[in-house]
This record gives sequence, C-alpha cells and structure tokens, in this order.
Amino acid sequence: MTWICHHKTGELVDLPLYDEDGTALSPELMERLDGMERRGDTRCHAGSP
Repeated sequence: MTWICHHKTGELVDLPLYDEDGTALSPELMERLDGMERRGDTRCHAGSP
C-alpha cells in the first residue's frame, strides 16, 4: 500500500500496489517505482514534499 496526493484536493489517498495473491496491480508503475531513488522507507518523486 502506498499513498498518493490527490492533485485537486491535496488529500492523501490509499493506493494498493499488489492484489491479494501478490500480483502487482500496475506492473508499469512498479517498474517505475523500482527505478526511483530510495529515501529511507519511502520513495519520493521529484518535486514532491
């Protein structure tokens, strides 16, 4: 599970990354996240707080 910030409301929204059986729900997103720099226990996209 991860959180994303809704671009209009600024609300944090839960975003599941895996199905109940462990299958990635969005393989393209997982590939992109895996390629990002890790910062502690979180991954930050450029421009995010």
